[in-house]
Amino acid sequence: MSSKYKNDEDLCMNPLNRFSSRSLITINQNKTIYTFRISDLLKHINTNLLYTSNYIHEPKLSKNPYNNIEFSLHDYYNIYF
Repeated sequence: MSSKYKNDEDLCMNPLNRFSSRSLITINQNKTIYTFRISDLLKHINTNLLYTSNYIHEPKLSKNPYNNIEFSLHDYYNIYF
């Protein structure tokens, strides 16, 4: 049984109820369901992939911003499809 994480806003602090269900995605991690806006999540992933330090490209694995746990492969597939 999973519990729902109580977030009513996306990562830019916009209310999630303003967006259609097509632009939202739910991800289940550690028996907790997190709701994200897809565009915020993609922006977060792109930022981590394009990370540079001292002009050296060092891509990082994306993590859930609410619990800091890395996204697994099946999470990426869910985001893609």
